[in-house]
Amino acid sequence: MPNIRIADTPQRKQYTATASQTVFAITFPFLANTDIVVYQNSTKLVQGSGAGQYGLSGAGTASGGTMTLV
Repeated sequence: MPNIRIADTPQRKQYTATASQTVFAITFPFLANTDIVVYQNSTKLVQGSGAGQYGLSGAGTASGGTMTLV
């Protein structure tokens, strides 16, 4: 696995989605899906398959990844 530089300050991204937008870029590296917390307005969403409300990809990569609403 390559070396990944992780900032020592919390990273936060806030998006305003278009009517049909479901995919959002995570523009900073994260080591595990559990490092990402997603809120829709003030409601914390659930990650995962089944009853999950969003999915993640890109954990462990230096370039970040994506969050997809389901």
